Amino acid sequence: KGKRRPYFTQQEYQELFRYMRTWYYDTNKQSSVEMRELLRDYVLILVNTGMRPGTETYNLKWKQVEEFEKNNVKFMRFWVSGKTGERELIARHNVRRYLDRIKSRFKKVKPTDYVFRLKSGKRTYSMNATFEELLKDANLLKDKHDTNRTLYSLRHTYATFQILNGVDYHALSVNMGTSISMLEKPYSH
Repeated sequence: KGKRRPYFTQQEYQELFRYMRTWYYDTNKQSSVEMRELLRDYVLILVNTGMRPGTETYNLKWKQVEEFEKNNVKFMRFWVSGKTGERELIARHNVRRYLDRIKSRFKKVKPTDYVFRLKSGKRTYSMNATFEELLKDANLLKDKHDTNRTLYSLRHTYATFQILNGVDYHALSVNMGTSISMLEKPYSH
């Protein structure tokens, strides 16, 4: 048996999704607004891709993101590099909406620009603290086992939702860059 990892239930994720709509601009500091609006898109991208926070997101550039179509269905492809080396990650097309919102904050986006950066152009290391603040404000910091959620909980939420939707463990393990046994142990519930 693997230890359950903190994740969001579908209802909790919907609460978080709705809460972020207004939370990101509910501050008086412009720098906080920038951080919060980036965090909102960061959260939505992570929970819809299973990307590892930090390791796979921090160095992601626009040239490593593309849209493609297969059997008349559109997808997004990411080339990420992190804990398990380089890999291709496929996501549903709805992720494009969040990427477009990030792009819209800049006059011009070059292929060599980093995806996750503030409107000022600066990259940030403060996502964890801001995410914790968001969860506290939304009363979603603790899961039902009284464990604090972190940005990594978004990856666990992605895995849980994919399994609940009937995605094959092998396909999921390839997309997430992990082994089948690493999925079966903590997600058997």
